Amino acid sequence: MLTTLVSKTLAGIQEGGGSDLCEAIDRAIGTILDLKIGGNVDADKLISDISDLRIVAGVIRDLVPQKEKGSVQ
Repeated sequence: MLTTLVSKTLAGIQEGGGSDLCEAIDRAIGTILDLKIGGNVDADKLISDISDLRIVAGVIRDLVPQKEKGSVQ
Protein backbone atom coordinates (compact mmCIF):
# COMPACT_ATOMS: atom_id res chain seq x y z
CA MET A 1 0.00 0.00 0.00
CA LEU A 2 1.46 3.35 -1.04
CA THR A 3 0.86 5.58 1.96
CA THR A 4 2.25 9.09 2.32
CA LEU A 5 5.03 7.77 4.60
CA VAL A 6 5.96 5.00 2.15
CA SER A 7 5.95 7.46 -0.74
CA LYS A 8 8.21 9.92 1.11
CA THR A 9 10.54 7.13 2.24
CA LEU A 10 10.87 5.72 -1.27
CA ALA A 11 11.50 9.19 -2.68
CA GLY A 12 14.28 9.71 -0.13
CA ILE A 13 15.86 6.38 -1.05
CA GLN A 14 15.65 7.18 -4.76
CA GLU A 15 17.18 10.63 -4.24
CA GLY A 16 20.42 9.22 -2.88
CA GLY A 17 19.38 7.89 0.49
CA GLY A 18 19.67 4.34 -0.78
CA SER A 19 23.42 4.70 -1.24
CA ASP A 20 23.74 6.01 2.32
CA LEU A 21 21.77 3.06 3.66
CA CYS A 22 23.96 0.59 1.78
CA GLU A 23 27.12 2.31 2.99
CA ALA A 24 25.88 2.08 6.60
CA ILE A 25 25.26 -1.64 6.18
CA ASP A 26 28.69 -2.13 4.56
CA ARG A 27 30.43 -0.23 7.39
CA ALA A 28 28.67 -2.31 10.02
CA ILE A 29 29.57 -5.56 8.26
CA GLY A 30 33.20 -4.41 8.01
CA THR A 31 33.27 -3.61 11.73
CA ILE A 32 31.79 -6.99 12.61
CA LEU A 33 34.33 -8.77 10.40
CA ASP A 34 37.18 -6.74 11.91
CA LEU A 35 35.93 -7.66 15.38
CA LYS A 36 35.77 -11.34 14.47
CA ILE A 37 39.13 -11.45 12.68
CA GLY A 38 41.31 -9.23 14.83
CA GLY A 39 39.22 -8.55 17.88
CA ASN A 40 40.49 -4.97 17.86
CA VAL A 41 37.63 -2.58 17.12
CA ASP A 42 37.12 0.89 18.57
CA ALA A 43 34.08 0.77 20.88
CA ASP A 44 32.86 4.17 19.63
CA LYS A 45 32.98 2.92 16.01
CA LEU A 46 31.06 -0.20 16.96
CA ILE A 47 28.37 1.84 18.72
CA SER A 48 28.19 4.24 15.78
CA ASP A 49 27.76 1.38 13.30
CA ILE A 50 25.06 -0.22 15.45
CA SER A 51 23.28 3.14 15.59
CA ASP A 52 23.47 3.41 11.79
CA LEU A 53 21.95 -0.07 11.45
CA ARG A 54 19.12 1.00 13.72
CA ILE A 55 18.44 3.94 11.39
CA VAL A 56 18.46 1.60 8.37
CA ALA A 57 16.01 -0.69 10.17
CA GLY A 58 13.75 2.30 10.82
CA VAL A 59 13.75 3.26 7.16
CA ILE A 60 12.90 -0.30 6.12
CA ARG A 61 10.22 -0.46 8.82
CA ASP A 62 8.62 2.67 7.32
CA LEU A 63 8.19 0.75 4.06
CA VAL A 64 6.34 -2.15 5.67
CA PRO A 65 2.67 -1.86 6.64
CA GLN A 66 2.38 -1.94 10.43
CA LYS A 67 -0.22 -3.94 12.28
CA GLU A 68 -2.38 -1.80 14.48
CA LYS A 69 -1.92 -2.46 18.15
CA GLY A 70 -4.75 -4.40 19.71
CA SER A 71 -6.17 -5.64 16.43
CA VAL A 72 -6.99 -9.29 15.94
CA GLN A 73 -6.12 -10.91 12.63
